[in-house]
Amino acid sequence: MDNSHKNRIFSSIVVFIIFSFASQHVAQASQQGGSCTKAGATATAKVSGKTVSLLCKKIATKLKWVQVNEPVSTTLTGSTTVLIAGSTTVPVSAPTSKCAINKICAVGDIGPGGGVVFYVSDITIDLVSGISAGGKYLEAAPSDTSSLSAWCNDTTNLITLTGSAFSSAIGSGALNTLIMTTGSANGATPACTSGAGFDAANYSNAGLSDWFLPSKDELNLMYTNLKKHNPSLGNFSEIAYWSSSEVGATCKVGRMCSNFVWAQVFATGGQGETGKGTRSLQRTSGNNARAIRAFG
Repeated sequence: MDNSHKNRIFSSIVVFIIFSFASQHVAQASQQGGSCTKAGATATAKVSGKTVSLLCKKIATKLKWVQVNEPVSTTLTGSTTVLIAGSTTVPVSAPTSKCAINKICAVGDIGPGGGVVFYVSDITIDLVSGISAGGKYLEAAPSDTSSLSAWCNDTTNLITLTGSAFSSAIGSGALNTLIMTTGSANGATPACTSGAGFDAANYSNAGLSDWFLPSKDELNLMYTNLKKHNPSLGNFSEIAYWSSSEVGATCKVGRMCSNFVWAQVFATGGQGETGKGTRSLQRTSGNNARAIRAFG
């Protein structure tokens, strides 16, 4: 036997040993719920005496060996578990579970009220007795709470509530809504017995009824963080939405300031002073509205 033939035999033995070791390592790693290095790679392993096929798959942020054709089960909390060969389970939490249950949320998560989280604050905001317990997170209702409605049934008078004032700022939507639904206008109390603010304050979802109409700046956050998100979140229409912010004493020359509130066109993102009973741009009947709530 010449040396070249011996070398070929030796090389084959080395390859076989390396392959056997690698296969054993893959099977052992998979049985322990181990990691893999290349998505889409395949291997086999013994599970309860049976040979099963494995697939290298991304689970959360890591590559793991997953048993092929193993069904994925869903728990009541919204999390899922994926079975790894060797009866090891790797939980994969849906983005909704931590937010709805533990109040640890990020923009885009589903909140405890069934809406989409669109803002995370460093401090508690929108804390207003009688309407909102406040919180660090704001979630938008899963669907519009008013469609082509007036802002309020009183469309011409300033609304007042002793010790309170309308604001456009983030964190003022709850107080604005309280003014609308408990304040006075032209001698009538409450000022609003129908319209966008009334609908928001009386909205309930997922057993929660602490909703309110967003302020001008909160409404803009909904547009920026949800409507413009890629992909778009919140199922918003290409129409204008009401804020709870009355324009007040400063408005464009020639207008009755008491007649106007801030609205935002979700097709373009433009905000403008809008008559309380009219639709932005078209000046026909009403805009849409989407209630929000604070929590956490």
